[in-house]
This record gives sequence, C-alpha cells and structure tokens, in this order.
Amino acid sequence: MSIVQPSYPDINGHRYSFSSIELSFLKLPLGIQIALQSVDYDDTLTPGKLKGKSPQTIGRTRGKYEATASITLPFVEHANLVAALGQLGAAQGLGYKEVAFDIQLQYADALQPVLTDLIRGCRLTKGGHSYKNEEGVLTVKQDLDPLYLVKNGQYPFFAGTGGVFLP
Repeated sequence: MSIVQPSYPDINGHRYSFSSIELSFLKLPLGIQIALQSVDYDDTLTPGKLKGKSPQTIGRTRGKYEATASITLPFVEHANLVAALGQLGAAQGLGYKEVAFDIQLQYADALQPVLTDLIRGCRLTKGGHSYKNEEGVLTVKQDLDPLYLVKNGQYPFFAGTGGVFLP
C-alpha cells in the first residue's frame, strides 16, 4: 500500500472518525456490525538483546511478536457472534472459543482513501459481562487472541525468514 499524504490545512475537509469504521467478521455469517461500540488492537515485536559481559547491547534478535485485540459489542450482536462460532465449532468438534476467525476493519470517509486493517486468526478469550445503568444499553467487552495484525496491507515482519502467515 502507498503512503497517504494528508492535506494541510484541513479546511472543510474530512478526517476519519469512529463512524468511518466498518467492521466485518470474515468467514462468519454475520456481515458488517454497524452497532460496534469499540475496537482495540495492537502488536509488539520485542527484540531479544545480546549483552555478553557488557552492560551495553551488542546485538539483538528479530524478536518475539505478540498481538492483542478486543471488541465491545451490544449484547445481542455478541450473542450472535457466540452462536455463529458455536455452529461452526460444532461442525468441527470444537467449542465456540476454539474457532479462529478474521476481523476486517475498513476506514472510509469522504475525500479520504479507504484503509483496511486485518486482525488475523482471532479466538475469543475473556469475555466480561458488566452492566451499569448509564446509557441503558447492555454491551459485552470481548478479549481476543489474534495471531497477527496486517495494517493497511503491511505485515509486521517478513514471513520468508521463519514466519508463517495465514492465507
């Protein structure tokens, strides 16, 4: 993907906002979740450090890669996600938290290029139900265990040197 150069000053222009996000559960019969409340994802590639007898780092490894993610959905959309994963899992002899799936996030707004991020190989992990009487809407925050993130077509490391990416 190419580098997006924003224009300055941004007079009467559009920038990406929360309403610019379209979230899709790929390979699940759910379609786009327009009632998404929040999405969080990040990744780290932490190099190992070679010190020897010196306090100074004299070399480093490629490192260990870790990705994390979570989503918050309204109660019914979360129940539908669990049901869809349960159906797919049952066909494979798996529980709903054992089924891997991908999430695609597309950022699109007027006069802006479409940017696409992928959260690959997710499995549901911790999913908390905690309700308060603030907005009156029941939501569920669901932690995910992704394999890796692809940020607008860019992979976190080169797969040809020992990494393996899903198709």
